[in-house]
Amino acid sequence: MIKIIALFSNPTNEPVLRSGYEVNMIEQEISQAVGYPYIIVKEIATDSKSIQQVLHEESPDIVHFIGHGTETGAYITESANGSAKPLPLHTFNAIFRNVERPISCAVLNYCYSAVQAAQLSQYVDIVIGWQNKVQDSVSIKFVTTFYYYLCRDKNFQRSFELAKTAIEGDGIDMADVPVLFTKKDIVANEQVISVRPRIGAELTFNDKGKIKRKGVEYTVRVFIENWPDDAYMVQYFYDDKTFVKPYDRSKDHADSFEVFVVTYGDINIKATIWRRQSKRVEESGVGISAQLITALEKTYKDTEEKNILDALESIRNDGE
Repeated sequence: MIKIIALFSNPTNEPVLRSGYEVNMIEQEISQAVGYPYIIVKEIATDSKSIQQVLHEESPDIVHFIGHGTETGAYITESANGSAKPLPLHTFNAIFRNVERPISCAVLNYCYSAVQAAQLSQYVDIVIGWQNKVQDSVSIKFVTTFYYYLCRDKNFQRSFELAKTAIEGDGIDMADVPVLFTKKDIVANEQVISVRPRIGAELTFNDKGKIKRKGVEYTVRVFIENWPDDAYMVQYFYDDKTFVKPYDRSKDHADSFEVFVVTYGDINIKATIWRRQSKRVEESGVGISAQLITALEKTYKDTEEKNILDALESIRNDGE
């Protein structure tokens, strides 16, 4: 499960921003990536205390800031009466320096944030910020494009570059474009955070190490890889049959939601992963599918064992 925290601040004496619209657009782009396990949590960043608390309570993978910034790069929070209160750069850094769980990425989607982003990269793997002032519509277009590609298995660097390309036609000056900073020894084009659930499969073996089969039929273990943390049941469909797999940690491989399939040839397997209802996320089903032979070939892509290769060939050719 990938968790994104969207923190926003909109002081009464600053121009009104479309923070709700921005979060909704990001969520829309991510939700269209079928099977992407994520939660977006929206919180008000009133001051350093509230930011620190939400990072501690939620342990996010990505932190997304929405709001205004000063020309010196400080993020503008809210005072007790709702007026603007810039958060010192060193205080902002200290909040992230003291988080217990490492954060993969911080997106500082506010004006002049590159100054803060450069410093924050000491504590966060990847940080994105704006070099200058930026229009609300342009910044929203950039971040929604960034998340669109990030949740479709593009690495951070590629997602960032594609998002920059998306705003080139909006008349933005090159001096104003966003910049990406990385922590020491982190390579942005090697970092991928998208981990969609997928169907996996493997052959089964008896006590003597021989592949389990009866005639031309093979017994295959089918399971879910990268399943969401809040998943509690998987419903499989194939050959007009349905299997419901309740969550049970007491059984072997229960955490991968296994089911055993007896087949002589290739079949299409579909599965719905059911996620628990919580105060943040309503109960929902995520649908995924895969060809059995494709899942098996992924498992045994490096094997040179003849018995396994023969079994794969047999299943591929429907038992012939």
